This record gives sequence, C-alpha cells and structure tokens, in this order.
Amino acid sequence: MDRLSGSLIAAGNPHDPKDLMTTSSARDNDPATSAGSAMMLRGGLEAGYHLHPIQRLAAIATASQWRDAIVVETTASGTITVYDLAADSTRTLWHFADLTGVVPVGEPVSVHEEYGVLAIGEHYLSVSIG
Repeated sequence: MDRLSGSLIAAGNPHDPKDLMTTSSARDNDPATSAGSAMMLRGGLEAGYHLHPIQRLAAIATASQWRDAIVVETTASGTITVYDLAADSTRTLWHFADLTGVVPVGEPVSVHEEYGVLAIGEHYLSVSIG
C-alpha cells in the first residue's frame, strides 16, 4: 500500500485500534460503509471521526501544507499531542478512538492542518486540531 491509496477508516468495532488499520479499498462493497459515507456527505464531515475519501484526496493534493511532527503523548480518550518540528511548538489533536496502541510516543507523523488529517506512515486519520 502506498501513501496515495492508504487511509485509516474505521471498520468493524470503531473502538478497536486494529480496525482502524484497514484501507478503504478493502471495504468498498460493504453496505454499512456506503450508508455511513452517504450520511457523512449529507451531514458534513465531523473532524476526528471517519476519514472521508474526498478529505484524504484534498490533503494529498495540497502536499505543501503537511507539517512534520513527533508524537509526544497519546491518551485513551483520543487526545494526541504532537511536537511540530517547523513551528517548534506542540499541537493537540483528537480522534474518536483510543490510539495509544496505534500511535506510540516518539512516532514521526505529519499533520495537514487545513483538512484535519494525521498521516502515520502510509495511513491517514481524520483529526480535530485544537
């Protein structure tokens, strides 16, 4: 899987971090996923929940807006604190799931502030940026 095709979209149990590591291509024919995507399109994108394919593509298309960071803390409540290398400051992100086992402290990540996307290697998450 490369950076353009990978995305973290919750499947199965949304509270199980292992389920966050599935890609959208593996679930394209899942009726539950299609219904959820339609609801997101009607209701708008909720930052910190499921990553919409348009959100992922918009972030990829604006590559100059990614910020490199290092994870300094994760909590069971979904808060992720990252150290922004360019700004020499910390940022607080939030995702609905417990990512303590998925995003370890010290992990290099990238944050797209305009579209609220966190890139962990080849995987992407929707995040709320505080």
